[in-house]
Amino acid sequence: MSIIQESFILLHNNENNKPVIKYPNYETSSFGVLNIKIKKTKKTTMPTCFVFTIDRTGSMSEFCGNGRITRMDYIKQSFQSMMNYFAKQETHIIVRVHAFNENVDVLVDNILITPDNVNSIIEKIKNLEPDGSTNIANAITKANEALVKYSTDNPTHQICHIFMTDGEPTSGEHSADVLAGMVNENFTNIFIGAGFGHNAYILRKLSEKKNGEYLFIDNMENATLVYSEPVHRFLYPGLKDIRLEVENGKIYDWKTNKWVSVLEEPDLVSEVDKYYHLVTDTPNELDVSIYGIEVGVAADSADEIAADLSSKLLDIVEVMPDLIDFDTNKIVEPNDLSKYMFKQLTQELLFKAKSKEYNYNEIYYFKELLRNVFKKMRNYMRSKGLLDDPFMKQLCNDISIIYSTIGKSNGIMFAMSRSCSQGRQQSYNTNSININDTMDFNTPILNRPPLLKRSNYIPDIPESVNEDDEDNNLFDSNQGLFGLKNGMRRMNDFNSINQNQHDFDEIKRAIVCDDFDNMNNLPPLPGMTTPTNSNSNRNVYFPNMPDIADLCSNLNILKIICQGDSTILEEETVETVIIEDDLESFIPIEDTTSCYTTPSALSTIRSMSQC
Repeated sequence: MSIIQESFILLHNNENNKPVIKYPNYETSSFGVLNIKIKKTKKTTMPTCFVFTIDRTGSMSEFCGNGRITRMDYIKQSFQSMMNYFAKQETHIIVRVHAFNENVDVLVDNILITPDNVNSIIEKIKNLEPDGSTNIANAITKANEALVKYSTDNPTHQICHIFMTDGEPTSGEHSADVLAGMVNENFTNIFIGAGFGHNAYILRKLSEKKNGEYLFIDNMENATLVYSEPVHRFLYPGLKDIRLEVENGKIYDWKTNKWVSVLEEPDLVSEVDKYYHLVTDTPNELDVSIYGIEVGVAADSADEIAADLSSKLLDIVEVMPDLIDFDTNKIVEPNDLSKYMFKQLTQELLFKAKSKEYNYNEIYYFKELLRNVFKKMRNYMRSKGLLDDPFMKQLCNDISIIYSTIGKSNGIMFAMSRSCSQGRQQSYNTNSININDTMDFNTPILNRPPLLKRSNYIPDIPESVNEDDEDNNLFDSNQGLFGLKNGMRRMNDFNSINQNQHDFDEIKRAIVCDDFDNMNNLPPLPGMTTPTNSNSNRNVYFPNMPDIADLCSNLNILKIICQGDSTILEEETVETVIIEDDLESFIPIEDTTSCYTTPSALSTIRSMSQC
């Protein structure tokens, strides 16, 4: 009996809703989705080993929340909950715990957790004291040695390595590429960034390896929820080592932001209802072959263990036929896949938001694009009655969080975690509280550095061509920050921008929304500086909106053509302003569980939290 409940392919064929995005060869090809739904499975009887690598460096002693509990305290509480949960399971769960600073100590050495020994194991964790520097390379090396030895000694067991750090390397190897090369791709490696002090760039590199994954503890109080994600995956497995081979089409790989012919997935768990995005030039010839190992056992099966643990062809999925009215020869119920196109667009935006650090000008363009995308998405939701749809609301939250954090120290963390949540369809979502901070909002206020450094320096700006027209002077020396005049009046006199005039309220908004170490050192925008006199040591920069098109090309972002509108990057004229459709006013939902949370995953989260 197959563990796959159903699988099908749908293609967008709703003539009333034109494609929302430009996918590869969108003018001649079709956009579709592959759905794979896994049955509810029994809790595994396969012995499972969790190898935990815990950062015990000095920074783990920093206080969180109300200033009375440290990061290490929260991790200890999470481990206590996990160990108590493990002790109650019939599944044999073996635990190994490494604690690292510049050295690696083995706190728990491959011990089967039982009700009789769980308290002694918890005490070992409780006695852990943070100190020392951070040597990530040494920690990875020791974990690899343990993983290989355990796998050799126990080839039929499941193994998962969970690596948690709150900082960045301060000793040993510092190169992200070198550290990533040390990761053993034969094992599941989950890298958890705790708080806002960890090096997201390094963890991104580590998690991009095969069988790698990134999780983000944005609020230390939610540490147990984050750890419950991988625990559930291994206790309620469905398929593993999945390989999707597409004939006459391409499938989207969210980890690389590419359309590929073959996609590999580490696993699909109990009750998951997974959608993959497809494009094809020959819809009638499109099919997808599903290969994998059935490690789970259906809840309604009499079997207790999976009968065959070999990789094999599980299904060949073809396009679901349309229901045709023979009288009119028209499709009775056309497939409108616009919501999945919006997800595709959101995933590409998330990928680019996590891929690099952007300068001021790029951030401005990116935000303008996000605002237009968001507005189109909200208009679509309103027209289709989807304003309360959990799927679409999560996409709105993703866009909002990118917008609020792009270019800030926590931006890559949020983009990475939200990208993983969408791509993996995870249960846990990073909470959006205080997303405008560039610091860990759990850090006591007295320990926080200032977010902005203000300067009383007023740049020397040339007088306007018409000195009698005060409105043509951008700066007013009587104003404070940046000397901006009320209303940020539109400039008309600089020849270099007379074809690309902008409402300077937008510039003011972009400046206020971003944190700069020095407000007087904005990077230049090539070719867009103003005339200056001999006494001026500063240029004034005017974002060139057509450059957004170049940014889109560089970012490989899909351009919206919603309802036939191909002017997403152009200034919109007269329209009804709806406050919640403006990213400046939109308030994302503060919910730690995503729309993809399955009943069994929610049960695991609740059970572990209560232990």
